[in-house]
Amino acid sequence: MTDPIAEGARLRRTAVSQADRGRIDLARRDLMRALSVLSVADLAADSEAVRVRVRVLITLSVMEAELYGSDHGMQRLQQAATLMHQLQIPDLVFAVHSALGLHALRRGEIQAALTHFGNAESTIDEAPAEEACVLLLNRGSLYLQSLDLSRARADFEHCLVLVSAQPDLTQLAFMARHNLGYLEFLAGNLPAALARMEDAAQLGVEVSLAISHLDRARVLIEAGLTDAADKVLIKAIAEFRRGRQHQELAESELARAECAILAGDLAAARELAKAARAWFRRRGNARWRRTAELMLVQTELAAGRRPSRLVGQAQQLAAEFDGQGLDLQARTARLTGCAALISAGRTSEAIAEFSLVGAISQTDPITAKVHQRAVSAVIAKASGNRSKAVREIRTGLNELVRHQAQFGS
Repeated sequence: MTDPIAEGARLRRTAVSQADRGRIDLARRDLMRALSVLSVADLAADSEAVRVRVRVLITLSVMEAELYGSDHGMQRLQQAATLMHQLQIPDLVFAVHSALGLHALRRGEIQAALTHFGNAESTIDEAPAEEACVLLLNRGSLYLQSLDLSRARADFEHCLVLVSAQPDLTQLAFMARHNLGYLEFLAGNLPAALARMEDAAQLGVEVSLAISHLDRARVLIEAGLTDAADKVLIKAIAEFRRGRQHQELAESELARAECAILAGDLAAARELAKAARAWFRRRGNARWRRTAELMLVQTELAAGRRPSRLVGQAQQLAAEFDGQGLDLQARTARLTGCAALISAGRTSEAIAEFSLVGAISQTDPITAKVHQRAVSAVIAKASGNRSKAVREIRTGLNELVRHQAQFGS
């Protein structure tokens, strides 16, 4: 008679291979078979049977979230969490909380994700090196979203320490090195960002090539090289489509929308942002859905659409980003609302809204600095303070020149 535990583990491995080939439907079928096989095992007496069942449920949660939406995936994670709480096996405590943290991260629920990642970290020494690295990479990426660069750096460097003695974990080493490059981008050091990303690319990890394209394109956009960025994004989208990586595909479409706005192709920007928003909305990813909506507001404002209708949308998005602790995104939304108020002739309201933005920081991305200088200048001009408007524009141009000098531009 076939050992149900061994057969359940085998079916899970097969499912993972199917998912890697993009056949999520077949992966789900094998995982459902694994659950059926494991149903005859005595979970109360055999901790290994619990381990396999929990890992099958975690993997199934990812497949069903992809096929049917995040709520279906959450049901499987709740089943896994029930088993974890009953037995308190340390490596399963790690696995379940790490999975719950990733689920929350994908939904844009930042505080919940941090809580689960913290709970997982308490048993990280019990986890295999590969799983520990995945946790550190996911949490580091979350810190990047919140611009908590020191904590992000610590997680990525910790990951590199763990993989240094594991030659079979090259892909994770690539991701940690690449993310450190993206960190340099967020810190405003674009030459260092491109150099670190190139260093990571030397590892030759093809499976992560599309992610590398996406992040490199973001750096190129920040550098003002939008034509080059768009070409890189087209390559990334083709890779993501082949791999059925829909989240990253939608993020790439949103980055292309930004390129289109900067190129003045507002119709293309609108369609790309709408497509990305539709996917984020279907998958329940509130954080990225808001980012897409903000892109749409900026597109409509640039197209001269009725600004009074855009003010409330921008202010609502600013409040929602504030609630998630995403300060940079909240500031961008608030500045967009200020610009809409000025376009609508509501100068006093724009002044009041601008007072909530806060001062420019030395570590702000160049796009944020220039955006704030431009909006400040427009408000000053509308208020009759032409000299202040000129000062803001000159200051912004000087900052831009210093920034472009990094690239010999």
